[in-house]
Amino acid sequence: MSFKQTDFCYECKEQPDNLLSLQCGHDLCLSCSSLQYYKFSYKKKNFTCQICGKITPLDHSSIYELEKLIISHPPEESALNNIGREEDQRAPYIERILQDKIKKIENYTNINKGIQRNTFNNDEPQRIGLKDNSYSRIQQQFQSGSINQKSLTQGYEDDKDYSKNEHSRYQQISFLDDNQKLCKEHDDEEVNYFCFDCKNVCICPECIIHGVHKDHNVKTIKKSYPIVKQILEDYKFDLENSMATICNKKEAVYQQKNEIQQIQKNLKLEITTVFNVLKQKVEETCQQLIQQTEEISKKSQRDLDETIKQIEKQIINFKKNEEQIQEHLKIKEEYKVINYYGLNSKSIDEKALLNNNSILHEQFSIAKQIFSNHINKKNQFLNIKSLIEDQIFELQNIEKKFQGQIQNTNSTYTYTEDQEQSILPKKQNSLDKSKDNINASEDFKYLIEKKNDLLEKKQDFVERRNEFLDRRLISNATNTSFMNNLQSQESLGISRQLDQDFEKMKENLKRSSQYRASSLRKNINTESKDQEVFNMSYNNIKNSKI
Repeated sequence: MSFKQTDFCYECKEQPDNLLSLQCGHDLCLSCSSLQYYKFSYKKKNFTCQICGKITPLDHSSIYELEKLIISHPPEESALNNIGREEDQRAPYIERILQDKIKKIENYTNINKGIQRNTFNNDEPQRIGLKDNSYSRIQQQFQSGSINQKSLTQGYEDDKDYSKNEHSRYQQISFLDDNQKLCKEHDDEEVNYFCFDCKNVCICPECIIHGVHKDHNVKTIKKSYPIVKQILEDYKFDLENSMATICNKKEAVYQQKNEIQQIQKNLKLEITTVFNVLKQKVEETCQQLIQQTEEISKKSQRDLDETIKQIEKQIINFKKNEEQIQEHLKIKEEYKVINYYGLNSKSIDEKALLNNNSILHEQFSIAKQIFSNHINKKNQFLNIKSLIEDQIFELQNIEKKFQGQIQNTNSTYTYTEDQEQSILPKKQNSLDKSKDNINASEDFKYLIEKKNDLLEKKQDFVERRNEFLDRRLISNATNTSFMNNLQSQESLGISRQLDQDFEKMKENLKRSSQYRASSLRKNINTESKDQEVFNMSYNNIKNSKI
């Protein structure tokens, strides 16, 4: 079925600008085609030619144009009577009206019996403003018996397609009341469309043609319902995901709250332990830091409690929105679901569900920084400790080597009394040197012990210094004013003095170790030479005796 601009109208014999071309080959002007459609095929998806009786299927655009012509130019009774001058041409229309009346009476009886049935809309002429008295006239003929039941039944069988289409159409929207199906702007118009641009309540064709919805994205209720239903189901799915995310966030907040409590306890214990070792002035500062830590902890607890309350409120709102969407999805009234979506589309936008989640990460950045710095300081301490242990191991090896040489030296002097008397002067000198070496070894042992003590003191000093630096970092994260007090001239002087003492101690230990090592090397070399001389003398004495 198409529109063309040639030939003439088979009904009025005029040659208008536009003609409706049917599949049977007949052409009708738009005025005649709209009148015939209204009279014989209104609300149907096909057009029955009144000349040859053949049926032409209608597409949505053709139906829309014909309905628009009917709404813009309502047909009068005289025009309807002139179309199809024979009585049989008007029979389908009369039979349809009578059948609708019969259905209405039957449904009214069933309603009184408590049975819900679908009803047809019998006010089609009045809905578009047609002042037609044919209905009352036909009703009188039916009551008087001029139109029998057989003719009505035969007419109904001839128009079976209409009944099926009307029944399937009204079965979907028959649960609506008459007042609910009417447009709010046009009281005599039925709502059949939904505007996706405005996203408001359902509208009528008059709103599309002459209202604010002209040139908007408009679809029928039947086409709009699956789209809106899918959108609401997507909203529901997003709400469920958002609720799951929020619940996970809530658990994370509780866990982080416990971690902060544990951190606060550990910090209080460390602060108390460290500042008890320091001077009285630092101890007074410790009390201030504890108070400030408690205040910050209370503030953090309050902030976390407030965050938890907000999350619980969001969860309650999400549950309410989910329940509302679930209830509206169960409703069979299509227009109610669409109206709910149009009125609440902005309020249920899932993009606004998780806007303040970054606050949770900012609240715990200080604690994470403290832990990372503490771990780095511990790693540095472990590295220093490993280096010191390597030096101690090296010194122990040197000591063992020297002791072995002393044992070898002592073993060379295990001779008989005759041999000892023969080489007594040289042996006495060797013994004197050995005693000196033994004394040197004892001094070296003392030096090792002293060095170990210094290393222990250094280790203790490094630990206290790292803890002191951690306290400074904590004070920097909690209160800038306390950091300024801590960086006073006296604190800097103490820190510098401790660094200088440690460097001096390290330098003295290094020099002493080098001196003792050089002395040991000289003694070892001298002892080796004396050993060679002693061996030569011993061999000479032995050879002479032989």
